[in-house]
Amino acid sequence: TFSASDGRWQLVAPVGPAEVVVTDLRNGDRGTQSVFLADPAAIAPPPAGEVNGALFFSQSVPTTMVAGQVYSVSVTMRNTGSNVWTDAGQYFLGSINPDNNTRWGFGRVALGGSTVAYWDLKTFNFQVTAPSTAGTYPFDWKMVEEGQEWFGSSSTATVSVLAPVNNSQVVAVSAASSMVTGKPYTVSVTMQNTGTTTWSAGAKYKLGSQNP
Repeated sequence: TFSASDGRWQLVAPVGPAEVVVTDLRNGDRGTQSVFLADPAAIAPPPAGEVNGALFFSQSVPTTMVAGQVYSVSVTMRNTGSNVWTDAGQYFLGSINPDNNTRWGFGRVALGGSTVAYWDLKTFNFQVTAPSTAGTYPFDWKMVEEGQEWFGSSSTATVSVLAPVNNSQVVAVSAASSMVTGKPYTVSVTMQNTGTTTWSAGAKYKLGSQNP
């Protein structure tokens, strides 16, 4: 059923693997998302006692990066144990392959104040720095109770890291064809970044004069 007041749909979903197709009736744009729809009655109660459990759910990671550049990524885990994940309990998303590696800049991602109970999902959003040397690297993460154990299934991905390349192309120049000595003029130069590096003032990128 559709509610015109708030523009939301209420759906009765099937149980099991499904592909949701959404169409914007205003412009015809369509999008799809593969999902698994669980029957709430089929979800087992949490395990008895104090048990850690985690199930890898999804991730968003670029398959190609440029050495030394910063990228936003996300990893989502589901708590399948009876223990509640908290910052105070020292629960983290940890790097593996090998354990505790810092190839992406660090080896732990905190919960950030979240309390994750049984069957809850936790999405870790964070930024990583690609390794400084070009090559192919694993991007693998797993839940850890610090000082106690690693547990659950892990996220896995392979990332190709490319060497940085500086390159540019002149798009437009606006300047007077003749000038008077000592008189100021306003000019503009538009450049396009055609390399793999990111220009920033902090990285000391500037427009420089040539010839000579």
